[in-house]
Amino acid sequence: MIEWAVIQMGAPLLVTLVAAVIVAAFFGLKGAGLGAVVGVNLVTVPIMYAIVLTLYWLGIGYGYDVISGRILAAGWTWPVLGAIEVIIIIAGWRLLVWALDKSAGSSRRLLALAMVMNVGSAIVGTAAVWYMLTLRAG
Repeated sequence: MIEWAVIQMGAPLLVTLVAAVIVAAFFGLKGAGLGAVVGVNLVTVPIMYAIVLTLYWLGIGYGYDVISGRILAAGWTWPVLGAIEVIIIIAGWRLLVWALDKSAGSSRRLLALAMVMNVGSAIVGTAAVWYMLTLRAG
């Protein structure tokens, strides 16, 4: 059970951290700025994952079982995913503003960073899931 949880949480977290650090580097963050980005994602990714799992258990979402390669479907909708992403973007943005103060630029710049990081992570994560499903199907 523990191994399943580590794989299920580890894969999305790793994808998110890689995407976030790359995006943050393109935004010109270095050193402590990149550390703050990693820290923010270490907070927000588990929260997002907990929300998605809770919705799945309530019959409102879907999950992907990396070990078995199955989609665990229960009536998921893209608007729900979008709403969750918006909440996570706002939380990440506020954490970045708090952690970096004015050292990384304006609040608007950090909002743009949070948006690009989360959208990039969502795109890469979705592509990874579909790739894994394609490998399992073929």
